[in-house]
Amino acid sequence: MEETIFRGQIYGNTMKEKVDLLDRKILYILSNNARFAHVSIANKLKIKREVVAYRIKKLIERKIINGFFTYINQRRLGFTVITVYLKLKNICSEKKMIEYLIESKYITHAQSCSGRYDMTMEISVKEIDQFDLFFNDFLRNFNDCVENHDRFFYLDSSYLGRGLLLDGIDERKQLDALIELKGSSFSKDFIKKNKSNSFLEINKIDQKILNSIKFDSSKNIIDIASTNAKFVRFLEIINYYFHLCHLSNVLNLTFYNIPINNILILF
Repeated sequence: MEETIFRGQIYGNTMKEKVDLLDRKILYILSNNARFAHVSIANKLKIKREVVAYRIKKLIERKIINGFFTYINQRRLGFTVITVYLKLKNICSEKKMIEYLIESKYITHAQSCSGRYDMTMEISVKEIDQFDLFFNDFLRNFNDCVENHDRFFYLDSSYLGRGLLLDGIDERKQLDALIELKGSSFSKDFIKKNKSNSFLEINKIDQKILNSIKFDSSKNIIDIASTNAKFVRFLEIINYYFHLCHLSNVLNLTFYNIPINNILILF
């Protein structure tokens, strides 16, 4: 049974869907930045805003888009990211393991797979001792399930978009050129990202914003403000807006839609 709360999960047991060229162009734009306004997408594709809104609504209803989440540069916040690959025994209850991982604040990604390993999980910690404590507790709870494991430290990672949606390089470059000079997509800020590897201290407002958008990167500025304040006033909204601009430039925040699966491309 699928969960009703979106945390970035995606399931591999759904029917394959057909998408036409217009759907693929919209998906490609959203995969680069899920905060682009419908009117900006419409202008780029030379269609009506209502068509964009309708197409996105249908893509969500058909589960081609499962949701939107925020890709955060955890290293800039002082976290070390460790990926653990698990080989499980046949008797293992994978469901119980997933439920355990969901409850942990250290788990930022978990995935079932086939082949040499049966599961991967991404663990983010401020101190290596935190990883040791968490993983030792995990092994104690699931000692009968885990046959063996390997762990790797992330040194660098890049999100490369969804180039598979469009065949032509020129077509992709044209859509990649979409930039909003105004609004809350912060696309111009991503172009001039801060390349520093130094750690960044964030304040309580920054933390509230990150918590507000981590599972819904398309949330508008007013909603972000209203979920973090009892009474929303104009100056508070502006304050949140500039904090979000600051985060997008310094934290290398990228907004993109959940990875797409189970799609039958219709040419």
